[in-house]
Amino acid sequence: RVSREDSPEVYATAQCNLGVTFGQQGNVVEAIKSYQRVSREDSPEVYATAQCNLGVTFGQQDNVEKAIAACQQVRREDSPELYTKAQLYLGVTFEQQGNVEEAIEAYQNSSDKYYYKSISSIKILQCPKEYSGNLQEIYETISNLMEILLVSPTNNYESKVAHYTRASTAWKMIGEQPASAFRLNTIKNVNDPMEGRVLHQYLVKSCEGSNVFNITDENTLGHELAQVLISCFTFNHDSLNQFRLYGKENEREASGVSLVFQSDFFDSNYNVWSGFINNKSQAEISNKIQENANEENKPQTAALTKLPLFRCIYLDPDTGYLRLACRDAITFYREEYAGNPASDISELIGKAKDKWKIYQNNIAEKEEKINTEFNKIISNIKKLKKPSDAKTAKQLAETLNFILQPLQYLIKHAAFQEEQECRMIYITNLSDEKIKMDWGSKQVFVEYEPKIKDYVDKIYLSPGARMYEDFFRKELGSQAVRISTNPFRNK
Repeated sequence: RVSREDSPEVYATAQCNLGVTFGQQGNVVEAIKSYQRVSREDSPEVYATAQCNLGVTFGQQDNVEKAIAACQQVRREDSPELYTKAQLYLGVTFEQQGNVEEAIEAYQNSSDKYYYKSISSIKILQCPKEYSGNLQEIYETISNLMEILLVSPTNNYESKVAHYTRASTAWKMIGEQPASAFRLNTIKNVNDPMEGRVLHQYLVKSCEGSNVFNITDENTLGHELAQVLISCFTFNHDSLNQFRLYGKENEREASGVSLVFQSDFFDSNYNVWSGFINNKSQAEISNKIQENANEENKPQTAALTKLPLFRCIYLDPDTGYLRLACRDAITFYREEYAGNPASDISELIGKAKDKWKIYQNNIAEKEEKINTEFNKIISNIKKLKKPSDAKTAKQLAETLNFILQPLQYLIKHAAFQEEQECRMIYITNLSDEKIKMDWGSKQVFVEYEPKIKDYVDKIYLSPGARMYEDFFRKELGSQAVRISTNPFRNK
């Protein structure tokens, strides 16, 4: 019943909602009609949404030409985010059709938001055809691995993760006004000298005899090709070892805090097509219209929207030993005790053991899948023959190393296994407007959009941070502030 005369923007969004609803009912004809009623004059952003949804709908019907035509209607000025998503869809579609030049142009247009996917596709398309097939299979295997490594919020055993930091840093993000943003920092600032090199060493050994590694070394790992930024978390919320290593104030061990985050601090989906079909409630529409009116004259901030979280792989490159980051057994015992501290200890032990066994089996299944995918990568690398000319050899090495980057920075040496780490990872280039620099602290970073106070489930204070207890209780509430149970004497 909503008419254009009532409100063009609300009318447009209502038609989009109708389109989604008809599509869910399998009424494709009415879904298409609803999307087609939306005009750019109603709302450029909603029009872009409708055209993207039309593209997907036509694509699902194998009507490729109409799918392309719909996505080509989306302009950058309609919505930068939807434009890049439509261009990515076009890139994939043109690539499937064998239209290499058009695919490369579309991927270039989508690289602002989908840098890794777009640049990987461009590099593979630009390689000689004798290599592109195996390179594409390696790329798809990396995507499969990322899906396996995704920390899912639906997993009740892993619904929360912790980030260790200085108490002063936590206070800037929680207690100060305006609050500082959570950051992802450049990979070059980490304290592990093997960072990013373990995968290369493992593949060199596993692919012994492969010619491709005769033309690449640790200096061509792709560091100059992209900017990789990460933020680190752990499944262990109250770890004495990590309190001693991280978040140290004035280099004093066990003086930091552990911020435990709820799962909705992260994106729940790794798939780049997630959210393509956009169905907003009426309340969201009203709020968005009001937000736009309030913020029309405010400067726009360049910050990341939510990112997915991935568990790390711990690998010994010499022996092939592989383990996934996961919770330690003691965390199940502590969880049972926290849930009912008055329970009989034998009952507590039994419940903890049962949950730990189920959890171990789940992790073991993931490790088996990881090994299978690793073998696919090794097999495809072995099929890459050494190019006869130096230029092609360099191109092949750079393309392979670029494709491997997400996995490269999720693999750590087995010596760090106790940290049970998981990471958000953002791959971009230095021209990205989101990148900020602080000369004094020698930091290159990007800011993460969510305000952390809304997502902190609890905070553990190490023995050296107990004097800040009241500060955090006032901001987060008494139930959210915990004193670490780990014995440690601060000197």
